[in-house]
Amino acid sequence: MRMKKKAGGRTWPGMDEHIIELLTTSAITVAEYAQRSGLKDMHETAAYMLANES
Repeated sequence: MRMKKKAGGRTWPGMDEHIIELLTTSAITVAEYAQRSGLKDMHETAAYMLANES
């Protein structure tokens, strides 16, 4: 966040936590898209992401 702010980017209190929350839900977002789209490669990507979350 310091580098972003130093480079002139906009930051706000709690931004770190906000980013972490967004990243922890990305596999769910991909899984929802895969279900709606019916694309096999998206299903595979979602399954991989969900299986490899830490």
